[in-house]
Amino acid sequence: AFEHGAQGPSKDCAYEGPVLKAITGCPISMEGKSAACAHFSPVGNIASAMCDLWSNESVQNIRLLSGNAPEAFAEILAYDCRLMNVATQHGQQNVLRDWLTESDEHLSPQALLLSPVSTLRIARAIVSEMHKTDSQHVYLDMTEKPKDFLEKRFPRIYATCLGYGLDLATDLAPVSPAAHFMMGGVKTDLWGRTSIPGLYAAGETAATGVHGANRLASNSLLEGLVFGARSGTAMMQDAPGSRKKQLNMPGSPVPKPGKASNAHAAAQKAKPPASAALQKLREVMWKQVGILRNGKELKAAIDSLKSLEIPLADKNGRCDHELKNLHALGILIARCALAREESRGSHYRSDFPYRDDDKFQKHSQISLHQAPSFLS
Repeated sequence: AFEHGAQGPSKDCAYEGPVLKAITGCPISMEGKSAACAHFSPVGNIASAMCDLWSNESVQNIRLLSGNAPEAFAEILAYDCRLMNVATQHGQQNVLRDWLTESDEHLSPQALLLSPVSTLRIARAIVSEMHKTDSQHVYLDMTEKPKDFLEKRFPRIYATCLGYGLDLATDLAPVSPAAHFMMGGVKTDLWGRTSIPGLYAAGETAATGVHGANRLASNSLLEGLVFGARSGTAMMQDAPGSRKKQLNMPGSPVPKPGKASNAHAAAQKAKPPASAALQKLREVMWKQVGILRNGKELKAAIDSLKSLEIPLADKNGRCDHELKNLHALGILIARCALAREESRGSHYRSDFPYRDDDKFQKHSQISLHQAPSFLS
């Protein structure tokens, strides 16, 4: 709606509401969190705290899975805040957070399906079925829904599938899990500094501590906006103008935008086919270091990756350098996965299917020439 010129307020229980407010500045109105709310959304407390509340005297009672509930009530927010403050004083804020979330999970279809635990269970079930049937996908069947409903409820998804010759109203849609986001990354302090002087990391490449063992969707926005700005500030502080030329940092200056030669620009656009080494690397990581892991396959993956011959990188060849980096990162992921003998978040070991908080409720740390360790 905002893309088509809507001025607000957005009125929905959608999870993206607070993010839309942060990005567009458009006011939003959203249901609250506790007993006097509509959708029992796990993000209700956050939404109530940051939303503009519109026409709260106008109450519409609606029928939901949990019974009748009035929309857009935020009075209970004060109670939630007091409860969280007391929990924080006693060091139990994470316990209260988990209780609030778990109490909502089975009352809201959105909360259940979007919770990290449920999402990962669905992904593991799909991969397990793919292994059993030796298939590249399973099928999503939406053919019981009429075409008008699908076009209205999922306009972008429906149009995209149709562009590939797939009509969700009549065809089965092939689906499979995909690797999308790395919760870890280059370890930094709160100002983007890494263990290498002069090297800074921000955004999805950095491990700032904002993410745990699960990806929290809106945290990527936080990573870019907050830590991007903090990293830039740290760079300016660490390299004042009078010393910039004296730092003697390795590498060459990055060309200014628009100054690249035509030959260089053409080379960047021309993407060569994946090499045999890259195809092998992808195969090993997906099959043995993917969604379902176990010690035997992780050891085999490490051996395969170590024996994989990576061609020498051409001085100006981006693809060769990326392949070398992917190879190094693959080994690090496999080594850490082997060392963490438990299941936590997106890391699932079939030989260690449960969490072990006594040993592993902490971050792992590793480098190419260092064994994995676990730091509190």
